[in-house]
Amino acid sequence: TFQGLSLGKMPSVAQLLLAYFPPLTLVVTLQFRRGLLFVGAACTPGEGDREQRAQQLRHLVWRMAIQESELLSCVRRLSELNALIEKELTGDPRMSGELVQQYSEAVAQAEAFLLAPLARALADRFWLYGTMLEHASNPKRLVLLPDRSLWSLPVEKSPSLLKLFGIGYSAISRDLALHVAAQRVRRVVEAADGELKPLARPHVPTARPESTVLLSDQFDEDSLSPSDAPKSEVICAVHKRLLEAKIVGNTAQSLHGQLFAASPGDVRGMLADSTVFLSVGFGRFFTSVSSSDFASQDLRHLAVLAPFHRAINGSAFRRQTKVDSQKSARRLSLEDDYGMALLAAFRGVHCMLQVAGPVPNSHSIRCLVVFAKGLQAGKTAGKALEEALAQQVESEAQRYARTMEGAALPGDAARVDPKAPAGKAQPSSGTSPSPAGGEALDLLQAHTRFSYFLVGAPWVVSEAGGSGGKEAAPAKKR
Repeated sequence: TFQGLSLGKMPSVAQLLLAYFPPLTLVVTLQFRRGLLFVGAACTPGEGDREQRAQQLRHLVWRMAIQESELLSCVRRLSELNALIEKELTGDPRMSGELVQQYSEAVAQAEAFLLAPLARALADRFWLYGTMLEHASNPKRLVLLPDRSLWSLPVEKSPSLLKLFGIGYSAISRDLALHVAAQRVRRVVEAADGELKPLARPHVPTARPESTVLLSDQFDEDSLSPSDAPKSEVICAVHKRLLEAKIVGNTAQSLHGQLFAASPGDVRGMLADSTVFLSVGFGRFFTSVSSSDFASQDLRHLAVLAPFHRAINGSAFRRQTKVDSQKSARRLSLEDDYGMALLAAFRGVHCMLQVAGPVPNSHSIRCLVVFAKGLQAGKTAGKALEEALAQQVESEAQRYARTMEGAALPGDAARVDPKAPAGKAQPSSGTSPSPAGGEALDLLQAHTRFSYFLVGAPWVVSEAGGSGGKEAAPAKKR
């Protein structure tokens, strides 16, 4: 078996860390077995000579006892609450505050017995002079490798882990395994002559703006509700606006449901010819796109796969239920969040967005717009998602409001330049508003922020982005 799998030819763990991860990246694998959490961590050193860096690798191997019943109860509770929230969103586009609070409490439970102790152990080993003091050897980013039993926990949003870095959500990402993470950046690291060019910074230029495609509301299920303003945009209208503004480069292959329902062949063609595949719609991704077709494609060219799905309404819920009823339990298990991440990784996707829970339709649309603009502007996928999650509104009334013509929110119309082209930067285009009085409110509630995360290399950036793909300098800690 050892010879058949060619394990002897695989690079060593030290070689993978030094060449395939940026300097000062902390990689942590989390494996839960029989009441014990096994933690393996290593931090890549700063820039320097290869031999010196190899000697500066820091490691941690640790285990912690966890009540299996407590973990399973927490995971089950999160799943039950997601089902209840999806049911609520089927009839009302607004999320129930009570359910959101219960979800936050379940996440806080996981924080207390799992993530907070993990953060303390990492801080003791890798922040040599304490977390409150800036030092050149402190890790700048974290890659978590949780196993299947931990996959549904929003580990990237852990306050204890985020506090270690003192910057936004882009500091933490997840992947499936060390070798899988290294495989995603081979195109950048491995030269044609076999030499390795270690990642000198978190910058993987494998996306191209001109090969960005967008699939919107494949079955034309979006419609305005009585509470929406008369001139509000449906998904297909937002699709047209993004194409007109050149936010999406490949307009010829980008499709929306008002044209026609994209066939499996259309979707295969979009995946085959793009480096960035954006999708927005209702229900889970694999109820719109066949998992068999997806698993049969070579996607090593696909830098970013971002399905902004999991919004729901009555017609989409009926379609999703009908599609799922025709699948076996084994097939449904394969198509869950972990299974989808595994399929995408094995087919070669560099970075994938996952939406782990149901989200309001208006939030899904606005997050897609900000994320697409970030990629088009040359920002990394991690930074683009961070900006999408950090959106703010001026009032509670705007939280679930759809954008209107020209990308304005109700209440913004008086401040929008009527001469500005559609799709250009406007008050509600994704940037934080500057209200005349009072503090701005977060657009996304905790549950929605927990639901969005990246799997793979969050350092993917557009080749045309130039220096725009560089990460901003971390803010100094107080």
